[in-house]
Amino acid sequence: MNEIGKTAAAPEAPRESPAPLRTLGRWVVALLVLMALVDALAVVADLDQIDVYGRLLEGEDVSFDEAVSSDDFRAVTGLLQVVANLAVIVMWLVWFRRAYLNIPRLTGAPLRFAKGWAIGAWFVPILNFFRPKQMANDIWRAGEAAPDTAVPFNEWRVSPLLHWWWGVWLVTGFVANGATRLLFRAETVADQNDAAKLLLWSDLMGIVLDIVAIAVVVQITGRYERRRSAVAARQSGRAEAGLGEGPPDHVMRGDYEDLSSLSADDVAGMDRVTRKAWANDQKRAGRREGNDPPERLSDPGEGI
Repeated sequence: MNEIGKTAAAPEAPRESPAPLRTLGRWVVALLVLMALVDALAVVADLDQIDVYGRLLEGEDVSFDEAVSSDDFRAVTGLLQVVANLAVIVMWLVWFRRAYLNIPRLTGAPLRFAKGWAIGAWFVPILNFFRPKQMANDIWRAGEAAPDTAVPFNEWRVSPLLHWWWGVWLVTGFVANGATRLLFRAETVADQNDAAKLLLWSDLMGIVLDIVAIAVVVQITGRYERRRSAVAARQSGRAEAGLGEGPPDHVMRGDYEDLSSLSADDVAGMDRVTRKAWANDQKRAGRREGNDPPERLSDPGEGI
């Protein structure tokens, strides 16, 4: 019996388990629902202001109290939108960061971008037009139950839902920014009427964005929890068999670059083709260092 067979009997220290995502996902969905309701209230306020401005432009009499009431209604809904939006942003970032950091724990694949970008990428100009979407793509891929093993992790297909969500997010942001700028520059009733109309479109698109974002959170969270349960079940089964956790899933699929750093316990969970590649890699490493390469790769069951 060789050294590999002996080492495979001792399980290595457990890897960090995937962090749960369900509770955070529920909080994000609840806040997005609240945001949608506030945006709907803002639509009512926009329509009220458009009506008042339209009557003024047509020369109709509008009482001072009615004009003030319309302005106050829009101001209150605007404040509610700011508060709700801040709450959504905070909880979204917490959820998004946890989902992103779970990628290696679920798949064994390394992160494409540094951990800090899970939050920072949303606030860096220009970069925030594409980097968060790239990270969201990886988050979606990590929950894949039956991935296409013929292609690298970062080329796995993602749902069109993510493309729609990102497109709506970008367009809504541009429209909202334009409406805010127009509102602050408005000097006449006609200017204010134009700003109110653009705000109306911004709030309507905000509702669409809230709905699409809810779908994204629900889908990703559900995929993650199913994947997390599968990983936990596999780890539990290996622990009961005295094999340790075994290699990451991307190694089991043969999606690897360097197998020389794997432990013998990792090798125990490989398929035959991957074990052979590991043995060849070890032989090459042994020749480079002037050591004798292993004569034979034992069956993972030896010594157990």
